[in-house]
Amino acid sequence: MTEQILQKAGLYVDDLNRIRLIDPEVADSLQSTHERATELVGHLKAFQNNTSTLIDSMEEVARVVESEKIRALSSKGAANSGKQRESDAQSLQMLIRERQVELERLRVELAAAQKIEQEQKEQINVFSTV
Repeated sequence: MTEQILQKAGLYVDDLNRIRLIDPEVADSLQSTHERATELVGHLKAFQNNTSTLIDSMEEVARVVESEKIRALSSKGAANSGKQRESDAQSLQMLIRERQVELERLRVELAAAQKIEQEQKEQINVFSTV
C-alpha cells in the first residue's frame, strides 16, 4: 500500500529498496536503450573507420590510375610521334623525288634551249657572213 501512495506521488521503490523518481521498469528500459545506443555508436565509429579506410584506398587507386593514364597517353603520343616522323620522312622522300624529276625536266629543257640557241647563233653567223 505504501508503494501505491508513493507511486501516486511520482516516487517508486526499486529492488534495492531505493526511492526513485522513475518507474523501475522504465529505468530498466532506459538503461537497455542506453546500452543499445552505446553499441550503435560503437558500430557507427567502426563503420566510419571502415569507410575512411575505403575512401583512402580509393583515392590511392585513383592516383595510380591517373598516373597510368598519363603514362599511357605519353606512350601513345610517342608512338604517334614515331608514326608522324615516318609519315613526314615519306612525305619528304616524295617531295625530293618530285624535285629530282622537276630538276631533270628542267635540265632537258635547258639542253634543248641551248641547242636552239646554238642553232640560232649559227644561222646568225651564216647570215652575217653573207
